[in-house]
Formats: sequence, structure tokens, C-alpha cells
Amino acid sequence: MSLPVPYVAALSSDLAPLETDLCVEVPRNGPPHIAYLHPRPDDRDAHGNLWARLERVPGGRVQFEQMDPIRQRKCMERLLCQVCGQLSRAPRRDPVFQLGAPRRTCGPAGSTGHRHAPRMPAVRARGPAALPVPPA
Repeated sequence: MSLPVPYVAALSSDLAPLETDLCVEVPRNGPPHIAYLHPRPDDRDAHGNLWARLERVPGGRVQFEQMDPIRQRKCMERLLCQVCGQLSRAPRRDPVFQLGAPRRTCGPAGSTGHRHAPRMPAVRARGPAALPVPPA
């Protein structure tokens, strides 16, 4: 029986940028940071974080140990499940960042992908790292 492919799993055929595409940028105000030699508008998120680029090439084998940075970013920005890609539905009173947690947070109950997801305890975010939970 083959395992279902998680929404954020990378493929072996996907091409990451070369190290030579990166540089250290020294802004007038602020500390030096990594940047692309030829920046694009979508390289950084609203917080200024640099995201990995990816060239999708059809085919390839699933790399369960690696994430597709484009889908990972989408999941983080929209609070989507990394297993099924659907909106996470954590309870309003309990803002929890789920890491394959045993309780249901999204998708159809008992879906194949969620049954195969590793069971890890939920990690409660503390302080400024806490993510707001969207209204249900």
C-alpha cells in the first residue's frame, strides 16, 4: 500500500536556486541579510522574511523529508493544514499550532492522509509567536 502524499511534500524533480543566486545585502538601515542577486516582488513576505524559490518540474519522486517552500509558505500565511492543504479549524479558545496532532483540526474526518500523519503532541505558542486563530 502506498502512502498518501502530504500537501507540502517536495518532489525530487523540483529545482532549488543555486548558491550563486544568493548574496549578502547590506542595507543603509538595519543588519545585513541574505537576498537574491535578482530580486522578485514575491521573494519576501509581509514581514520581510526571505522565502526559498522553486522551479517546479513535472515528474520526480516524493521527498517526504523535504518541504515544497511555495506550498509551505501558503500553509503558513493562510493557516492551512500541511497534510491536506485545507483550512485549519483549531478551536477559537485554544490557539494551538498543530504538528500532526491526534485531534482533528481540518479536512474530512478520518481522511487517509491524516490517518498516516505522524502523531505528535500539539505545541502551544507562547508570547508574541502565538498565531491568531481565524473565526470559524
